[in-house]
Amino acid sequence: DEPPIGVHASIQIYLNAPSQGRQIGRTAYRLACEASKHDIIYAHMRKSNHASRRAAEEAGFIDATPAGHSQCIMMRRRD
Repeated sequence: DEPPIGVHASIQIYLNAPSQGRQIGRTAYRLACEASKHDIIYAHMRKSNHASRRAAEEAGFIDATPAGHSQCIMMRRRD
Protein backbone atom coordinates (compact mmCIF):
# COMPACT_ATOMS: atom_id res chain seq x y z
CA ASP A 1 0.00 0.00 0.00
CA GLU A 2 2.03 2.89 -1.32
CA PRO A 3 1.10 6.23 -2.86
CA PRO A 4 0.29 7.18 -5.51
CA ILE A 5 -1.15 3.78 -6.56
CA GLY A 6 -2.44 2.37 -3.28
CA VAL A 7 -2.58 -1.39 -2.73
CA HIS A 8 -0.72 -3.12 -5.56
CA ALA A 9 1.65 -5.93 -6.47
CA SER A 10 5.18 -4.69 -7.05
CA ILE A 11 8.58 -6.06 -7.92
CA GLN A 12 12.12 -4.80 -7.43
CA ILE A 13 15.16 -6.54 -8.88
CA TYR A 14 18.60 -5.94 -7.35
CA LEU A 15 21.73 -7.29 -9.01
CA ASN A 16 25.25 -7.26 -7.62
CA ALA A 17 27.91 -5.57 -9.76
CA PRO A 18 29.25 -8.75 -11.46
CA SER A 19 25.72 -9.67 -12.57
CA GLN A 20 24.88 -6.29 -14.09
CA GLY A 21 24.93 -5.78 -17.86
CA ARG A 22 24.26 -9.44 -18.64
CA GLN A 23 20.48 -9.16 -19.36
CA ILE A 24 19.65 -10.96 -16.12
CA GLY A 25 17.34 -8.17 -14.92
CA ARG A 26 15.02 -8.29 -17.92
CA THR A 27 14.79 -12.08 -17.65
CA ALA A 28 14.11 -11.90 -13.91
CA TYR A 29 11.36 -9.28 -14.39
CA ARG A 30 9.71 -11.33 -17.14
CA LEU A 31 9.87 -14.71 -15.38
CA ALA A 32 8.66 -13.30 -12.06
CA CYS A 33 5.70 -11.60 -13.74
CA GLU A 34 4.79 -14.71 -15.73
CA ALA A 35 4.89 -16.82 -12.54
CA SER A 36 2.78 -14.31 -10.59
CA LYS A 37 -0.95 -14.64 -10.03
CA HIS A 38 -1.34 -10.86 -10.43
CA ASP A 39 -2.58 -9.39 -13.71
CA ILE A 40 -0.95 -6.01 -13.06
CA ILE A 41 2.48 -5.59 -11.48
CA TYR A 42 4.35 -2.37 -10.81
CA ALA A 43 8.09 -1.77 -10.63
CA HIS A 44 9.38 1.23 -8.68
CA MET A 45 12.84 2.63 -9.37
CA ARG A 46 14.84 5.84 -9.24
CA LYS A 47 14.34 7.99 -12.31
CA SER A 48 18.12 8.03 -12.73
CA ASN A 49 18.32 4.21 -12.92
CA HIS A 50 18.27 3.88 -16.70
CA ALA A 51 19.47 0.26 -16.68
CA SER A 52 16.54 -0.89 -14.50
CA ARG A 53 14.08 1.03 -16.63
CA ARG A 54 15.48 -0.53 -19.81
CA ALA A 55 15.33 -4.02 -18.28
CA ALA A 56 11.72 -3.47 -17.20
CA GLU A 57 10.76 -2.18 -20.66
CA GLU A 58 12.37 -5.23 -22.28
CA ALA A 59 10.21 -7.39 -19.97
CA GLY A 60 7.00 -5.66 -21.09
CA PHE A 61 6.65 -2.84 -18.55
CA ILE A 62 5.43 0.60 -19.62
CA ASP A 63 5.89 3.94 -17.90
CA ALA A 64 3.01 4.66 -15.51
CA THR A 65 4.62 7.49 -13.57
CA PRO A 66 2.10 10.14 -12.51
CA ALA A 67 3.08 13.71 -13.33
CA GLY A 68 5.28 15.21 -10.65
CA HIS A 69 6.04 11.91 -8.88
CA SER A 70 9.63 11.60 -7.66
CA GLN A 71 10.15 7.92 -8.60
CA CYS A 72 9.75 6.13 -11.91
CA ILE A 73 6.80 3.74 -11.80
CA MET A 74 6.56 1.08 -14.50
CA MET A 75 3.52 -1.16 -15.02
CA ARG A 76 3.17 -4.57 -16.67
CA ARG A 77 -0.23 -5.99 -17.54
CA ARG A 78 -0.67 -9.70 -18.23
CA ASP A 79 -1.38 -10.31 -21.92
